[in-house]
Amino acid sequence: MHHEPHAWYAVYTKSRCEKKVAALLARKQLECYCPMNEVESQWSDRRKIVQEPLFKSYVFVRIPERLMSVVRQTEGVVNFVYWLGRPAVISDPEIDMMRRFWMSSGQWSWSSSPSAKMILPTCPPCVSVAW
Repeated sequence: MHHEPHAWYAVYTKSRCEKKVAALLARKQLECYCPMNEVESQWSDRRKIVQEPLFKSYVFVRIPERLMSVVRQTEGVVNFVYWLGRPAVISDPEIDMMRRFWMSSGQWSWSSSPSAKMILPTCPPCVSVAW
């Protein structure tokens, strides 16, 4: 039996579709990671704690290369994040480090001030999306 190597990739999603994409990928039995943050949202009549993705418009998926088309065909997926003309591979230790950091730090709270700048943990230069 031949073992196919799996790699982590960042997938760019349509706006506000991260949870849906993660659920659809999981339903397809694909390993995915979408870290969520609990934030307080306020409406005119109430406040509520809601789950929001830490990385807006991104989900991480661990697959063999041959399943890339399955991921691309998933509703809400725009495309893989590309680096140097190829889907950017994220190493297992980087994903593990992100998970450990997230689990140990709990929730983050961001300033909602228009002048505040949000700083996210950096990853290899993998932020260009090929359309």
